[in-house]
Amino acid sequence: MEKEWFRRSVWSSEDAKEFENKLMRAHAGKRAQYLRIQAVHLAEASLDAPALQLLERMLVEYPDDYFIALAHSQRANILLRLDKIEEAIVAYRQAMEAQRENPNVHTNAYLDFAWFVANTYRTSLFDEALDILKEFGGDEAFPVMKFKYFGALAIIQATIGNLPVASIHAKKALAAIETKESDFRYHRNIGLVRDVEPNILERLNNIAAS
Repeated sequence: MEKEWFRRSVWSSEDAKEFENKLMRAHAGKRAQYLRIQAVHLAEASLDAPALQLLERMLVEYPDDYFIALAHSQRANILLRLDKIEEAIVAYRQAMEAQRENPNVHTNAYLDFAWFVANTYRTSLFDEALDILKEFGGDEAFPVMKFKYFGALAIIQATIGNLPVASIHAKKALAAIETKESDFRYHRNIGLVRDVEPNILERLNNIAAS
């Protein structure tokens, strides 16, 4: 089946032109989402530059869109991959602020931000990360979300010297790795933990044993 025009995984000049033509003919109320969804597919294909351009265009042209928090979150992840650290941090904060204004739209910005802070040992951001995990977290649906939630808590608490608390969180993070099925009856393979970096796994095992 042919892919929808806003779900391209390649981005030649012809693709960009065709996308633009179809976007201009689309219903005005749906254009923001077409920009965001296309950006998702380009980012998944490692085409970060055009994905970032589409997201930034959405944020400029449709700043009041219902799903603006998702756009900020997606932009933050791309910026992080491009090693634009300070811009990524700002974008994560923008995503979470947008989510506060519209709690019905959920993003993983809080998890991605805290996971980044924990694993890069940015101690100046530890308090912010802990506050954000407390504000947004605690009800993670998928094993990979639980892994990041408890993993970030474990690493941060261990780094600041709260080893007993860190050990409890680390054990929960490791348990999430071992989970082979999600809790969703018809989507058992979605959201599982895959490809944990060896150094992170070693770190969590050491914390759990402390």
